Amino acid sequence: MYTEVINWKEMADLQLAMFKSQISSQDAPQDHAIFASLYNYAAKHHVKYILTGSNMSTEFIRPPVEWIYMNDLRLYLDIHKKFGKIPLKTFPKCSIFKYRIFYHYFLGMRRFYPLDYVVYDKAEAEKFLHEKYGWTKYANKHYENVFTRFFEGYYLPHKFGFDTRKNVLSNQILAGTMTRDKALEILKTNPYDEYQMQRDKKYIARKLGITAEEFDKIIDSPNKTPADYKNSMWAIELAVRVAKLFGIESRNIR
Repeated sequence: MYTEVINWKEMADLQLAMFKSQISSQDAPQDHAIFASLYNYAAKHHVKYILTGSNMSTEFIRPPVEWIYMNDLRLYLDIHKKFGKIPLKTFPKCSIFKYRIFYHYFLGMRRFYPLDYVVYDKAEAEKFLHEKYGWTKYANKHYENVFTRFFEGYYLPHKFGFDTRKNVLSNQILAGTMTRDKALEILKTNPYDEYQMQRDKKYIARKLGITAEEFDKIIDSPNKTPADYKNSMWAIELAVRVAKLFGIESRNIR
């Protein structure tokens, strides 16, 4: 097993720059570091096959691109150039074109989705993990750590009015593991305990090297979108259209 350790000073600087950019996709630095590390390592060591837990049963309906933007390295680097202070010398980088075109078509790298080859029932999987391994379920999807809990439970709904539980519950309804009435009842509840949120906010601010008051000021500043910065959305949309034309891609970006 190989563990990639990200330089924390670079990571914190990029994350703070993302908050200062005022866009919604604050989980981008973590997601990009995870996938870039994985794909770059696989390419370096000539690994051809990547296994992923992504699946159609629970992720068929994704958040709108306005909520959580695409993997766009150009956007992240432009934001960091404007708001960052520490050079990203070691932070792992891998553009969507690099892993979707170069790694795929030139290096022959392929991604496989094991959960799409079985009848995947998330509720049954959670029950199995709890009974056999003592796994404890967290409150909502992506509440597995402090940052994502804060991001989806407070930042998105407070600043942008986005509730990611909507697409998660919609997937469960289509999969037959949740009724619409039950989903509507869940959406009436607060996604985040207020006391826990305040603790998490102070913790994240401290990790980023700012005060809770400074963090509040950043969060409450006017919202922006990726369109306010250099981005590759036009190229991504064009690539998806071409891929759909040749039967390579079937999703819609909305």
